Amino acid sequence: MPSRSSDQIRADFIEFWLEMGSHLQLSSSLIPYNDPTVLLTTAGMQQFVPYFLGKERPPHTRYVSVQKCFRTSDIDEVGDRSHLTFFEMLGNFSIGDYFKKEVIPWALEFSTKQLGLDQERLWITIHETDDEANEIWLKAGIPQERIKRFGDEHNWWGPPGTSGPCGPNSELYYEQGPGFGCGFPEDPPDCDCGRLEFWNLVFMQYNQDENGVRTLLPKKNVDTGMGLERAAVVANGLQSIYDTDLFQPIIAAAESIAGVTYGGGDSDVDYALRVLADHARGMTFLVQAAASTSCAASCAEPSTTANGSTSIGRSWASWSTRWSSGWVRPIRTWSPMPRASRVSSPAKKSSSAARSRRAQRSSSA
Repeated sequence: MPSRSSDQIRADFIEFWLEMGSHLQLSSSLIPYNDPTVLLTTAGMQQFVPYFLGKERPPHTRYVSVQKCFRTSDIDEVGDRSHLTFFEMLGNFSIGDYFKKEVIPWALEFSTKQLGLDQERLWITIHETDDEANEIWLKAGIPQERIKRFGDEHNWWGPPGTSGPCGPNSELYYEQGPGFGCGFPEDPPDCDCGRLEFWNLVFMQYNQDENGVRTLLPKKNVDTGMGLERAAVVANGLQSIYDTDLFQPIIAAAESIAGVTYGGGDSDVDYALRVLADHARGMTFLVQAAASTSCAASCAEPSTTANGSTSIGRSWASWSTRWSSGWVRPIRTWSPMPRASRVSSPAKKSSSAARSRRAQRSSSA
């Protein structure tokens, strides 16, 4: 498959999940609205938390989003092959709708058909107790020797803050081969298998309180997250996220200003340029979020949905990014769209061919 731009991967992800009947939810702000458990938005699922907890009734049960995220937990690893502070999270979500037996084969389909990955090089991790996920992966075509079980340390996700929704997860790794390092759980430090995690499927079934006590949520949900930057790496066979088209222009500008060369043999220069590129990109989006928040908080009024519940899309956090240029547009051409088009139901936009494909997937799941 030819090289894929990050814009193409982003658009393909949105289109794929729209065909599955999902509603496109715009990215919320990096500064969370009314969430005291976190300082910044760290995951795509955060704006859906009221729905997962059953505190609000969602207008839709299936969503897709491209969420701006910022994490400081990995800041000491920024500059390596795969870690960032700011990143784009491609996510699809089910609120009491589809679950493991649907999302696992769909994730495999997107990985192989849309990203063009070789199924023989995919490795899967699951929670040590999740026999159901194991059987579904086997049925989907992944052999047992490439399905590995781990405990909570590696295969339990959430909550994003001190409390909230969480659950066992299943992660997809792609084996790029020797020379690409290793990111597989519990492999020895000198391993060079080239396995990189690029997609996390979370089976959101529990709510964890501040004491660590877990109780079942009202419904079984799905929350997945794929870093756009890592998706671009595995789809294009790149060495690191800094080799993607998301970072190369920033690095090129820094090279010109500093009078140095990236990839010229000086590992210290390379590392410094990667860190600079990450921090410059991250700070740009943080400043934008703060400026938008300051403006919108003083002029935006909350609204309610037709059923009386508070809409997660109505906050200033979502409003501030609603029309930001080039962010989330579910079309390949990225041409400007009228306002009504951007918020219309995906069901109305789906062609008969798309509906037929969706019906075939559902019958085969």
